[in-house]
Amino acid sequence: MVLARNNRERDEGEKDTVLTHRDDDKYWRGGLVYINLEDHSLMVPRRFGLGWTRNFGNPRSAMLLDGAAGAPASGE
Repeated sequence: MVLARNNRERDEGEKDTVLTHRDDDKYWRGGLVYINLEDHSLMVPRRFGLGWTRNFGNPRSAMLLDGAAGAPASGE
């Protein structure tokens, strides 16, 4: 299910700057989950609305998620 789609393609003659465009559809799953292995940012602005979301392509984000899920399990 795709909630949003960006159909922007480079204009004719537009140079490839090799910069990461965080709004590119290939990095967003369903428009809500950001996964980009080449982007070293831990948090990125949400695509819609206010706030931030994690870059799930960053290994530190997975460690943070594992630590948060494991903390309540280890408490008594």
